Amino acid sequence: MSIDAGLVFGLFSGKQPKNEAATAKNSLGELKYAENSYLVKLFNLLNVIHPKTEVTTISSHDFEQARIKHVLFKSKLRALLFGASIDPEPVLSNNACSLGQWIKQVAFPQLGDSPDMHRLDQLHDQLHDTARHLYQLYQNGKQEQAQEGLAQVDALADAFLHLLTDIEKKALL
Repeated sequence: MSIDAGLVFGLFSGKQPKNEAATAKNSLGELKYAENSYLVKLFNLLNVIHPKTEVTTISSHDFEQARIKHVLFKSKLRALLFGASIDPEPVLSNNACSLGQWIKQVAFPQLGDSPDMHRLDQLHDQLHDTARHLYQLYQNGKQEQAQEGLAQVDALADAFLHLLTDIEKKALL
């Protein structure tokens, strides 16, 4: 795989490149994403990574999916603590949780290894740690205490959503 040095030079020198390079320059100039997304888009447009590999950029739709997954987690936890007979695994396991999968498979690869992303992952882990503790209380016959612990989940959830919104704003500049 080779990269046309003239094409790359043209993109960064301000000279008007021909055909595909002109499209790449125009598309690159119109992006409103963070610096990381500029590089991803440039690589896609120049087909530098691998001809069959496409790197995508994160969108507001991705963040909305994360919020929905988060609401589902909270709903399932509440259902468990009020006696519903549902599979507890997605609530108790960080890895079986669809939000945890989103963080690992969508957010980290697209947003990078930033302090905000690590904090988001830590908050996610804390939510599951708290859920496991509350579920243990419930299983030990302390249903009322487990249900009262939902206030702690709500506080962590608020912090999680606030940070997710901050990350979204930075990513979609």
